[in-house]
Amino acid sequence: GLLITGASGSGKTQLCFELLERAESRAGFGLSGWVSDDRTHLRFDDAGCVLASAPANLRGLAEMRYLGPVSVAARGDVAVTHWVQLMPEVDIDRVQDAHRRRELPHLNVMVDFLQAPAGKITLAARLIECWLTQPPDSRVTIAEMDH
Repeated sequence: GLLITGASGSGKTQLCFELLERAESRAGFGLSGWVSDDRTHLRFDDAGCVLASAPANLRGLAEMRYLGPVSVAARGDVAVTHWVQLMPEVDIDRVQDAHRRRELPHLNVMVDFLQAPAGKITLAARLIECWLTQPPDSRVTIAEMDH
C-alpha cells in the first residue's frame, strides 16, 4: 500500500483521486483502492507488517476541498510498503534513488520512500506512477518528469 503524507492543503486527497483514476485506466500499476483520508490508523499485524486503516467514523469518506465529505469505495486494512511525502519542490532532492528506503516516524519500520512536489498533482502523479513501475536498477528524477 501507498501512504501519502504532507501538510494540510498540499494536495494529498486530490493526488489520491488522480492516482486511482490513472490506475483504473492503466491496469492498476499496483494501486487498487482507497483506504483512508486525512486520519489514518497505522498498526502492526502479527507478522510485524504496518497496516493502514481508516477510523470507523471516516471509512468510505474523503474530504474534497471546497465540497466537503464525499463517498469513496474504501478498502479495509492494507500493508504499507511505500511512502510518498508531499513537500515544497525546492526541498526535494533533484535525483532520488528509485528504491530509497526511509523509516516511518514512530514505527521503526523501513519502507520505500519518495519525495513529491506539493500542490503539483499531475507532476506528482506522473512521478509516483513512474516510481511504482521502475525496474529495480533505475533512477527517478524530477527533472525528467517536469515538462
